Amino acid sequence: MTEYNKIYISKHLNGKMEDMHAISTNTLTNPYCITMHNADKHYKKSNVICKSCYSMRSLNGYLYKNAKLYQHNSNLLSKDIIEFKDIPVINSLYFRFHAHGELINEMHLINLCRICVANPKVTFSLWTKRLDILNKVFDVRNDGKPKNLMIIYSNPIINKIVRTVPPLCDKVFNNVDKDRYIDEQNCTGRKCIECLTCYTDSPINVIVEGVK
Repeated sequence: MTEYNKIYISKHLNGKMEDMHAISTNTLTNPYCITMHNADKHYKKSNVICKSCYSMRSLNGYLYKNAKLYQHNSNLLSKDIIEFKDIPVINSLYFRFHAHGELINEMHLINLCRICVANPKVTFSLWTKRLDILNKVFDVRNDGKPKNLMIIYSNPIINKIVRTVPPLCDKVFNNVDKDRYIDEQNCTGRKCIECLTCYTDSPINVIVEGVK
């Protein structure tokens, strides 16, 4: 277990995230994630990507031990300002916020921004569906969005490609069925570290992936 005031960094990810490092939070206890995972019951919608959430499945299964570590991060990031002395030094060119999890509240995003500011040579990418939290934080944050933070809007609706990047975001990530929009699928399952479209100022800002 990590120290009580230290953020846990995942360094041994697999699949597309192999060779990337990340700070994740606990999907299983995030109220937004729980609601979206049950979108057919709450919103009568069956085409929400969260219904087939990889994180929910894996943290309830073979990654069950990680849930405790990610909950530690959830508590640290969402409850109070993290002191700069407790912010980790990131030794990576590119870093992911949320290989697992989603923004919990405004404090969570404020603390992620503090991590960015404390590590100015690192490019951080944050995937989120929470445009409401982005608007609340950056409307009042004096310094605005950190220059080294890429925000990827994670479109929750399958087969409804969002082609306009929302304000405050840098790119938009869409999911489609594998047999639809085949010519537009540009996230092909390569390792992220070999592609980096979501981590750089590449001209591609609308990303489409076939649902696994």
